[in-house]
Amino acid sequence: MWIGSVDAIAVVAVRGSDLVGFALLNRDELALCYVAPEALYQGVGKGLLRAIESLALSRGVSALRLDSTRTARDFYARNGFSVSGPVQVWAGLEGAPMVKHLTAEPSPLPAGCR
Repeated sequence: MWIGSVDAIAVVAVRGSDLVGFALLNRDELALCYVAPEALYQGVGKGLLRAIESLALSRGVSALRLDSTRTARDFYARNGFSVSGPVQVWAGLEGAPMVKHLTAEPSPLPAGCR
């Protein structure tokens, strides 16, 4: 449903012909952000996040929201997000609402992201 939304913009990270990351902006929400295991800790997630922030800014979004899993919370915190509410549980999974206030000018998409 998110991917098919008229308000959604997807960004992918590729290495050669391999898809190594995917992120989805839906209005003011980072709905999805995933990196292939073989591409972890190589800047792919940060590149996807920067691309999404740039796209959000270009759409007039001043605060980017997301619901973070426990395992991703530190990644988002290192990249300027802060917890914005109590942890929610859905389908047995914890999600911490987080927000980042965007103030920089939009920048070009990082290399490898489209």
